[in-house]
Amino acid sequence: MIRNHKSLSEEEILLLLKGDLSDLGLDVSDVEEETENARHQDPTTVDIQFLQGMDLDMVEILDPQDNDEDDVPLVSRLLAEPKLALSHSAQKIQCDTHWDLRWRMNDIEEVDTSCNAVFSDPPGDELTPLQYFRTMCSDDIIQNLVEQSNLYCIQKTGASLDTNVREIEKYIGINILAGVVKMPSYRMYWAEATRFSPIADSMPRNRFDKLRNYLHVNDNTKMKQREGPDYDKLFKVRRFVDKIKQGFSVIEPEEYHSVDELIIPFKGHSSLKQYVKSKPHKWGIKVFARAGSSGIVYDFEIYRGKGTVHNDTGLGISGDIVIRLLEGLPKYKNFKVFTDNWFTSYNLISALKNYGILTVGTVRPKDFKAAI
Repeated sequence: MIRNHKSLSEEEILLLLKGDLSDLGLDVSDVEEETENARHQDPTTVDIQFLQGMDLDMVEILDPQDNDEDDVPLVSRLLAEPKLALSHSAQKIQCDTHWDLRWRMNDIEEVDTSCNAVFSDPPGDELTPLQYFRTMCSDDIIQNLVEQSNLYCIQKTGASLDTNVREIEKYIGINILAGVVKMPSYRMYWAEATRFSPIADSMPRNRFDKLRNYLHVNDNTKMKQREGPDYDKLFKVRRFVDKIKQGFSVIEPEEYHSVDELIIPFKGHSSLKQYVKSKPHKWGIKVFARAGSSGIVYDFEIYRGKGTVHNDTGLGISGDIVIRLLEGLPKYKNFKVFTDNWFTSYNLISALKNYGILTVGTVRPKDFKAAI
């Protein structure tokens, strides 16, 4: 015999469907009896009042011709059944339930997170800082700087700069050291009151000025017109950037990687200069980079607006950048990649999973709702 239950308000029914209403004082035997009676009824004629006072996770409506034994909650069957004639209250429940989605505690499907990549043993002898630098900045880079700087000086003044490999190496070393021991003006390293011997003794100030004025990477006469399809904003430093990338690719990748953007501080005149309010250095050149958990940068891409990356993967510019920066990783090795909310999307994570790369990324609440 079915016991008469207390009539619930529309608000209580909504809370019941959302799982926020508990301790209704149900008698389990009554629920079983009502469930058994419901199975003998035509599911298309079930009235919404039958739901009052019952635990929906314990009730299901079965089609006699349906051999599927999966446990489908009643509320899911109600929302999916097109023939079910719902009352006005039930229609409101259906609408509210559709938009008011909530996370539920559930067992997470186990994912294989083992790393199948085979890493080499550490080098027997620890490299010196100079040897590490030589790995990134090869002799080809230095030689190109010597040739192009001499050529540019001839084009501008009619006379060669007469620089050589040894002098260019000193010039680069001075700039690196100046980044460690900082002064407001580079001329202060040679000034009498602020003289810094490691820099001042390695090269005269006037010679440093001249190298600074004529240092060049590429031949300006080969630059394409700005309106042309082959125009490259990075033409003047393209050969240097490509060589540096080649040096980075020699480093054996580790298991954990992160893709993010960074700013190279710069306040000079350049079409590449960006202003990013949230960054510590607000003015500069934006760079997308892939780095390991050790802090080593393995690959990077300088942002230059449209055409930053040429591979159209259908994942948007953020997804294209991630795919581009991960090109150097061997596929199907279960590397782990971390991204922030600007890069993260469901389609990107699915695409990387197909490559054998596992991804962890943050998302904004509004983006998650849009994805649903």
